[in-house]
Amino acid sequence: MKRNLNRVAAFLKLIEEHADEAGIVLGRLIRKWKKSGPKGSMTYAECFYLLTLCESAGFITVKYYWTTQRIVQLTWSGHEFMDSHPALSGDGSDTG
Repeated sequence: MKRNLNRVAAFLKLIEEHADEAGIVLGRLIRKWKKSGPKGSMTYAECFYLLTLCESAGFITVKYYWTTQRIVQLTWSGHEFMDSHPALSGDGSDTG
C-alpha cells in the first residue's frame, strides 16, 4: 500500500476531533473512520494500516487497557504534523 499523507492527516484529525483527555477507544475510531468518507472508501484494512504507520512514525500511541480495550492518543509529534500539513488547512483535496 502506498503511503498517502492526506489520508494520514485525515486519520490524525479524526483522532483529534473525537478523543478526550484519555484518547479514543480503537473500536470507536474504526467506526468513525469508516463513516468519514464516501460509502466504502474508508476501509477497515486502511484504518489498521494507518494505525500502524502513525504509531511507527510516533504520531500516536496505542495503549492497552483491561486486556480488551486499545486506546489511541495523539502525541506531540502527531499534533506538530497536523499543524504543518496543508491538507488540514486547505481545501482538503486528496493529492498527497
